[in-house]
Amino acid sequence: MASNLLLAFVFAGVPGVLMAVLGLGHVGNYVRMKRLEPVDIRTMDEQSGEVELTGTAGAHEGTSLSPFTSTETVVQEWTVKAYNPRGRRSNWTLLDSGEDSHPFVLEDSTGSVLVDPAGASRYLASTTTIEVEPDESPPSPIREYLDGTDDVDSNPSRKRRYTESRLDPGGNAYVLGPVRESGHSVDLPAGVDAVVGVENPDERGITVGEDGLSEVVEQVKADTDQFIITNSGERRAQRGMLWRGILFFGAGLVFVTVPLALLLLG
Repeated sequence: MASNLLLAFVFAGVPGVLMAVLGLGHVGNYVRMKRLEPVDIRTMDEQSGEVELTGTAGAHEGTSLSPFTSTETVVQEWTVKAYNPRGRRSNWTLLDSGEDSHPFVLEDSTGSVLVDPAGASRYLASTTTIEVEPDESPPSPIREYLDGTDDVDSNPSRKRRYTESRLDPGGNAYVLGPVRESGHSVDLPAGVDAVVGVENPDERGITVGEDGLSEVVEQVKADTDQFIITNSGERRAQRGMLWRGILFFGAGLVFVTVPLALLLLG
């Protein structure tokens, strides 16, 4: 009995710790956003450290087409979910997801910066949601997506929800991050005053079973303690970060305390 409870704590408690750390990371991002105020791009230099910027996004060297609407975008995330009708317990199950990004230009009334999104924490509000019934014919971009993937059945038996969260050229953007380069360097694109982004983003990922708990915790912290990109206003992004942090931390606390209590009482 004790060994079963110990196994339950290991399999539930460890993910709970990671969820709690992730929640604290989101709350930390909320605090960072509350602490700083947006600055004019023309006032930035390499001594500025971490800066908060708002402006209009523009394409730099390339864009991607979003999978469900064929919209040109510089930063995007997308999901495919299937509806599970279970009365009060009805929910949506994730079938597939993805993300893509390109360096983009952020412009305000005083200047322009190049934003390198590698390693960023993205808080992208949903821009497009398309629901398709099983007997409906999906729009052509969705049909092309289904024909090109093996991860999602092209003949669904349940309602599906296709969601895109995008930062498009011409859209409003908010960025909080470190100034990497500034001035009149020959490496800067024409018309750009600085580069914002992490110098060497750590994208090695987490290998469960190979990394120790402390290494995994540090990696989870690093994944949230990067610079921030969002396609919504500052206040909306702050609310999203705070609620996400509370949700993850609360869920992590439950995952840790319930098996721990059973272990101690058993």
